[in-house]
Amino acid sequence: MSASENISSVKDDFIGYLEEHDVINHLSRVLLKLFEEKEKPSDAIKFIREHLNNAESGHNNTMHLLPWLK
Repeated sequence: MSASENISSVKDDFIGYLEEHDVINHLSRVLLKLFEEKEKPSDAIKFIREHLNNAESGHNNTMHLLPWLK
């Protein structure tokens, strides 16, 4: 297996992991909320952090990403 095939495999595995844990959907919803804001917040990262924290789900699989947003 070449290096580029290995990188592609790792990337595909990671994307599968994100999809399996619904991370992509949670992030997409929060980014859509930010896009739809008429008055954009002065701190976009804070907006994302707060809205991930308030995700409309029985369980929030994206909470482990919050330290990366700090």
